[in-house]
Amino acid sequence: MSGKLHFYRKQFSGCVSCGKCCDCGWPVPVTSEEVRRISSLDFQEWSALPRSCFKRTLRGWYLRKQADKRCVFLDSDGLCIIHKKFGFSAKPLACRLYPLDVYRWRDGSISASLRYDCPAVTGAGRMEPFGKLAGTIEAFAAELFRYRGRDADAAYSRRIHPDVARLRRIADSYRNILMYEHIAPEIRFSAAVRLLLFHSIRKNSSDILEAEEFEADSFAFFKRSIEHLTVLVEEAEKIRHDQLVRFRYLIWCFLRDDSRATWSAHLPMVFAALRFLIGRGTLKPTLLNREVNAEALFHAVWKCRRKKEAPEVFFRFLQGRLVSMHFCGSPALGLPFEYGMAYLLIAWPIVIFLASVLAAERKDFLIGPDDVRNALILVDHGFLRSRLFCRRSTKAAVWNLMKGEDYAFLMKLCLHQKVVS
Repeated sequence: MSGKLHFYRKQFSGCVSCGKCCDCGWPVPVTSEEVRRISSLDFQEWSALPRSCFKRTLRGWYLRKQADKRCVFLDSDGLCIIHKKFGFSAKPLACRLYPLDVYRWRDGSISASLRYDCPAVTGAGRMEPFGKLAGTIEAFAAELFRYRGRDADAAYSRRIHPDVARLRRIADSYRNILMYEHIAPEIRFSAAVRLLLFHSIRKNSSDILEAEEFEADSFAFFKRSIEHLTVLVEEAEKIRHDQLVRFRYLIWCFLRDDSRATWSAHLPMVFAALRFLIGRGTLKPTLLNREVNAEALFHAVWKCRRKKEAPEVFFRFLQGRLVSMHFCGSPALGLPFEYGMAYLLIAWPIVIFLASVLAAERKDFLIGPDDVRNALILVDHGFLRSRLFCRRSTKAAVWNLMKGEDYAFLMKLCLHQKVVS
């Protein structure tokens, strides 16, 4: 196995044949060679298949979708026609790869992470240790390079462009802080936010280029700041109205479900979203398949308790992103490191809020592993998979929420939840 293989090994996956990846409306890219190969297969017994199962766009070839956005090869039993008759290896690379994300970087290293919007990754069905996939990952990396034709790259910010190895050392520094289990998660996330904001100031940004010192200095800063940050979070009194609008906007970004909406349905959805943003409306429909009321959102967080083991799946997700560095650069729609890290840090309160909605609906107000798991599926479904998260307004919303006492107040609400065995 290559010494330059970066992935978090304590993750699990195992296909449960749920068909979600074939029934979500995502575009599935295929190569011209795959078009020729699959078109030559014998599908005579499936007479319902169209004459051409592929469509060509300005960006290349894609699998054709049915009218309801399901993959054209998805059979009535929820299984892939290609896989059923011709085996796993006959499917397009994009289908064989999922839920893996694999990249080769410009320094020759290979990274892999899992997509947590897949139910098999978040805990359903049979589990296979991720650590056994090293050979598969390297084989996929070679195949993907022939398809992509270029290596992955990333920058820390618009001004700073360290090499990949240094970026990984910086990511490891944040990992040391965020995974320090002796302190409550909310204090760890608050420390990481402070560190990120500090180095966003031009006069402090040069520290980023000293990765060896950065790792030790950042952890020392964290240890010195624990007492201060704990007081700051516990004494945070309120969140400004404009910041509430920004936070609801981010909730909407993760919950919006217009993949199957008709044009006539878009206008009511826009009005519902605007009312939700100002705190007076209810989102419907959403990816939660539930109505989410703007006023009830904060009440749910305040009332809920959470089981001690509930956040476990979230921290597997977080470790996977930090080790693979699939939160920035080519794996994350070209976002620079500092903005990708900002999304990771806002993901914690987003997941807790969404999990609280699920627990409140049951009326027991007890957040369990399934609630966090279902919330994380939604977050990762949107997390850097949509161009919406590259918009200046969305990035500005995240960045502004981290300043002052506003992020501390969100952390206070999460910290307030009693942890039970």
